[in-house]
Amino acid sequence: MIILCGASLSAKAEEVSWTEKVSFKGDLRLREEWIDQEGKNERTRTRLRARLSATAQVNDTVQVKLRLASGSDDPVSSNQTLDDGFSSKDIQLDRAYVIWSPDKVEGIDLLGGKMLVLFLKVKGLLWDGDLNPEGVAAQYTSEGDVATFYFNGAVLVPEERSSESETYLYGVQAAVEAGPVIGGAGFFYYDNMRGFPTFFDPTDGFGNDVVDMVDPLTMEVTQTLYAEDFSELELFAKAKLDLGIPVMVYGDYVNNTEATTEDSGFMFGITFGKSKDPGTFQMDYNYPDLEANVVVGIFTDSDSGGGGTDVEGYRLQAKHQLAKSLQLSATIFVNEIDNGSKDYNRGQLDLIAKF
Repeated sequence: MIILCGASLSAKAEEVSWTEKVSFKGDLRLREEWIDQEGKNERTRTRLRARLSATAQVNDTVQVKLRLASGSDDPVSSNQTLDDGFSSKDIQLDRAYVIWSPDKVEGIDLLGGKMLVLFLKVKGLLWDGDLNPEGVAAQYTSEGDVATFYFNGAVLVPEERSSESETYLYGVQAAVEAGPVIGGAGFFYYDNMRGFPTFFDPTDGFGNDVVDMVDPLTMEVTQTLYAEDFSELELFAKAKLDLGIPVMVYGDYVNNTEATTEDSGFMFGITFGKSKDPGTFQMDYNYPDLEANVVVGIFTDSDSGGGGTDVEGYRLQAKHQLAKSLQLSATIFVNEIDNGSKDYNRGQLDLIAKF
């Protein structure tokens, strides 16, 4: 009897220890979406996005983060359309990475695996919000009396090829935050792009200029190759103002220093209010303009213009915090795509619950 009691107490202690080391969080988004693209039929669809993440404290300096998400293997979307006769929906490994914060070097984090985009960003000009790149990275933060300095670097692997050279992405970024203002610069160099197959979809450049390889017998496109190299130089800034309500103004500029044509892009925007506490509102307006070869199309915002580059127009978004951890959001995109030759309009109504 004494042995059984001891075993029970030991198991209880182990259970408490496990719960202290591992934490969970998640969110569920329900979306009603309308799309009107010139030359195509109007489309209305209902979608969901479900995500569940776990953080494990391995020891005093090491964490492991995992996240599962709904959707397909699309690198910039975790949405799942409700269709196929109530069929079960797919779950993917969305993130899996380790963070080492060595105690001998204050302010530095070393990351490896399939991780979040660690680079500071204004909005989705370079990186879609659902993108989770793969490789190794380092973050360094230095807090001073007057300003805080940020330094980020990464070596990422967008594409491994068995019979050709891999494509690597080398990225560096530096930023400084002083009071309500933050500004910085980044440089992102892709090795082995021009003349190599497009990422994810072998026949789609997502707005980038491409060279199509055609089967001489069927005249069908069998493979699509990038027509340009990519070395992206980014400058960004944002400032928070107090005008009776919180206001933030922001801007982002990017140039592909390797492209021979269509090589620049920008975004400017303003946010009024902050949707955080129950009953609060937030309104955001921004205008992005991305030429065809300024950034890698598959990685940029997947909603604006239907995703990819060669798009310009505005996004207007309103948010209302209905209750704690429950938010209602409405977004409108009014874009021109394909060098301004086609109109693209999109509306989204989202209900987001977090836990």
